[in-house]
Amino acid sequence: MYERLLVPVDGSEFSDKSVTQSVALARQLGARIVGFVAEPTMTLPNMSVNPSAYARESDAHDARTDEHAKAVLDKFEAAAKAAEVPFRGVYSRA
Repeated sequence: MYERLLVPVDGSEFSDKSVTQSVALARQLGARIVGFVAEPTMTLPNMSVNPSAYARESDAHDARTDEHAKAVLDKFEAAAKAAEVPFRGVYSRA
């Protein structure tokens, strides 16, 4: 019936429960899982911010959010792999 489950996650305790439940459901259905993380973009600076300082902070923000998304999706992938459920992780800045 279902071939793919799209499961949004954010690394929270509630999200961890959805990982467990979605892996169990996908295994039962013979479905694949697509785990999805939406990371926030950095807010725009006000006019008094130095552009080069903003660019450095923006790069640091991107690195932090990339690292967070990867950690969340790696954990999800490990749970899916342990249950022998095909998994693909995707993240985006929103």
